[in-house]
Amino acid sequence: MFQTFMAGERWLDKAEELTQKENSVLWQQLGHIAKDIHSIKGEAFGSPILGTFSTYWSTQVLSRLASFVEQLKAAQLDATDVQTVQEIAHTNSALLDEIQQPRLLHGDLWTFNILIKRDQEHPRITAVLDSDSCSWGDPMADWTMFLMHIKMTEGTARNDSSAAQAFWQAYGQPERSKGALLREQIYRASHFAQGRLDRHRQGRDEIVLRTYGKLREILATLQSIKKD
Repeated sequence: MFQTFMAGERWLDKAEELTQKENSVLWQQLGHIAKDIHSIKGEAFGSPILGTFSTYWSTQVLSRLASFVEQLKAAQLDATDVQTVQEIAHTNSALLDEIQQPRLLHGDLWTFNILIKRDQEHPRITAVLDSDSCSWGDPMADWTMFLMHIKMTEGTARNDSSAAQAFWQAYGQPERSKGALLREQIYRASHFAQGRLDRHRQGRDEIVLRTYGKLREILATLQSIKKD
C-alpha cells in the first residue's frame, strides 16, 4: 500500500499540551478548513462511497433515519424515539428540501483526523486525514457541526467553550430560521442514533442509555419548533 507522508502530529494526542491561545488558533483554522470543504458544490445528494445519490436532500435524511430504525430493531434496542423523529422529518420534508445545493461534507473532521505542528507558539494544521466518510449534503449535517454543538452546550473539557467560539468566529454563524432549527435537531437525532448503535456494539451500555435522554430533549425541541 502506498500513502503520501504528511508532516505533523495528531491533534488529539497533543491537545492537553496546548495553551489556550494555541487552542483558539487551531480551532479558528479548523473553522476555515470546514468552511472551505463546505464551499465545494456537488451535483446530487448522497455518498460517493456507497453510490446512494438523489435529487432531494430529504430523501437522504429519511433514508438514513430509516436505516437506523432498522438496525436498532435488529440489535433489539428500542427505536421508538428515532422512528418519531423520522415521522417528523417526513412531515416536514419541505423544510429539509430548502437545502437545494449539495455541498461536500467530510464526515469525520475532528482532532483525531487532523495533524498539527507547533512552531514557537504558532500552531498550524498541516493535514486532514480519513475522508472515507465524505458525502454531499447540507453542511450543518456534517459530523463536525454536531460535535461543535456538544462542545458549546455541554463541553466539560478544558477550553471547550472558547474552542467552539473560535471555530464559529472563523466559520460564520449558522442560519437560525425555523427550517434551519428543525433541520439541526433532526441531524442531531440522526447522529445520536448512530452513536447508540456504535456504543451498543462496543458494549458501552451507559452511553447507550444516555442517548435516550438526548432524543427526549430533541423531540421536545422539535415539538416546540413546530408550534412556533
